[in-house]
Amino acid sequence: MTKIQRIRNLFTGLVMLACAAFLVLAGADIIEYDDNTSIDAIALITGLIAIWLTVYALRMILFYFRMAKHMVGGASILYQGLLLLDVGLFAGSASYLPRFYILAYLIAINGFAGVLTMLRALNIRRAKVQHWKLMFAHGVVNLGLAVACIVFSRSELVIICIFSASLAYAAFTRIISAFRRTALVYIQ
Repeated sequence: MTKIQRIRNLFTGLVMLACAAFLVLAGADIIEYDDNTSIDAIALITGLIAIWLTVYALRMILFYFRMAKHMVGGASILYQGLLLLDVGLFAGSASYLPRFYILAYLIAINGFAGVLTMLRALNIRRAKVQHWKLMFAHGVVNLGLAVACIVFSRSELVIICIFSASLAYAAFTRIISAFRRTALVYIQ
């Protein structure tokens, strides 16, 4: 990992921590003062997910046009970017849907991300890389978030706190990876 990538991971982790704190404070204020606007807190979570997915998808598409179109299997990066862009734009428009659909969307995204992260960690473990445990734990946390959202689907404040805790955990894993030494592979 280059120094610029480390700085970017550190900055992204700090922004994610700030978003988690903002969600907890904003969610508590919205729910405490007016119970009719509690759906806005869930819509805020959906909006953050929509922004993140859209930005990530645009980065993947730009990466395809800059470099991946010359790589073997580079078209899959374009397809993933287009699919994530579609999911992100749908999430942005889903904030006007009823609460049940927003929660189902959050559960599906976090459950799917958790399963994929756990599968990637197991793949990395098979390759005998040391740092697979942190990635596996991150997948378990995402899957646990989806299950907790199902269990506590009646309380918006609990869902906001659960999502914020997951966001804070993801931020801490980014910050840890920014300071972790990376192994260099030399081919002789």
